[in-house]
Amino acid sequence: MNRKLPALSAIPTRQPQRILRIVLIASLLCLLATLSIAAGATPTAHADGPGGNVSNPTIRAVDIAEPAVVRMITTVGGHLTVQLSSGNVTFPTNNSAYPLTLSGTGTFISAHGDILTADHVINPPHDASLDQFLQQTATPDVTNYINQHAKPGSQQVTQNQVFQELQSGQLPSQSAYDPATSQAFLDTSYTGPLSAPNFSSLPP
Repeated sequence: MNRKLPALSAIPTRQPQRILRIVLIASLLCLLATLSIAAGATPTAHADGPGGNVSNPTIRAVDIAEPAVVRMITTVGGHLTVQLSSGNVTFPTNNSAYPLTLSGTGTFISAHGDILTADHVINPPHDASLDQFLQQTATPDVTNYINQHAKPGSQQVTQNQVFQELQSGQLPSQSAYDPATSQAFLDTSYTGPLSAPNFSSLPP
């Protein structure tokens, strides 16, 4: 037996207005809260150097430790002997060395200037990555030498071809390295000259 549902009572016209007022008031309160939080935000350290909110333990620790950090620049002289059809040729051909420059960090551990750093920073391992760096550095000279001493009518080789053959071993080569030398510079963000008579002559 079908029953008729009771008719729904009409919603008073004031109720939507009341809901709209509540939403507007809540939105204003959220906006005021956001502005107050932004106005009272804690300042962070200045990007150009020490400073900022020194009451923050992290920022304070960074400000204290930053002057003790140094940039280590290590240079290794590299020689690449390549086995060519005419015989072995050592590059560079002027009896010098390719300056392979590597970088790392260290820190002062005493008032006497003692620096603590990783061994691989000042004594780079003579591994495959260093060999690849040397091959890449020597590739232009090897390419020029091959093209200059090629038989008349021979096709010229490109640097990309020579580098790939050095890497694959199709062009046999032997790497040799001079003892590494290292220099220390104040702060890892230092970008000034790589040589100076003393620390006082370095720019701030």
